Amino acid sequence: MRSKIVFAICLVLFFITKSSSQTKDSIKTNAIKNILLKIKYDTPISFRLYSRYIGGQQNNSRIDETFLSTISLSRLLTLQVGYRYGQNQGLNHGPYSHYKLELQSKEFWHKVRFLGRMSQGISKGSIQNSSVSNYLAIAEGSQKISKDFTALFAYGYSFTVQSNNNLDALPLSKGKVSNYPVFKVGLRYHFLNRGIVDLLYGSYSSFNPYSLNAPFTQVTFEYQLSKRFSFYSYYRRQYLNTFSNAYNQFYTAGFRFHFGK
Repeated sequence: MRSKIVFAICLVLFFITKSSSQTKDSIKTNAIKNILLKIKYDTPISFRLYSRYIGGQQNNSRIDETFLSTISLSRLLTLQVGYRYGQNQGLNHGPYSHYKLELQSKEFWHKVRFLGRMSQGISKGSIQNSSVSNYLAIAEGSQKISKDFTALFAYGYSFTVQSNNNLDALPLSKGKVSNYPVFKVGLRYHFLNRGIVDLLYGSYSSFNPYSLNAPFTQVTFEYQLSKRFSFYSYYRRQYLNTFSNAYNQFYTAGFRFHFGK
């Protein structure tokens, strides 16, 4: 009789322990689900995919694909991660790749934000290999001047390290160093509450900084086709020393997917 009572008590304790364990696991599972749902629906995330054709002097053309992801980390910071892969079809033909990590601040007073960027370019050419690290600090601003138009402006500094005959994918600290300011000015036109057109003149892009003797003009077009989907395109004309010497032309088209608030 006593053994039956002990057995019954042990059985009850077993089921209580099992039920408690299942409850804890259920709580953990629900917590994980809530976190994932919050990331999926509450955290602003966008993905931009686009292709480029770059026509240069002396038949130095390139074709590449670019992926950019922008994720809001908090109310103060946004992270942008990008990767590019392409093929140089010119004299120093061969594959190249480029990646970047960029931290962007929130807009202060709805006018100014700050960003810090590290990007790494690796080029494997038929004549020469090279690896380039770019470190940028930039302040970007905007000022609404009418219902449909916004002025854009930016200024910063680039610190660049280049190493030839090197395919190192890690950021460089030694090599040929060049430092120079970078800038951008432009005008943005908002239309139909769904699209924008930017007219830009500047010396840095999403991945690359350019020296002041190699600036560019650019026309950017983006139109929201649905709540989560936009068409994106730009044409860029880059100059060397004078506006009459255009040595690179960029033709770009792609899409942007955006989620969250």
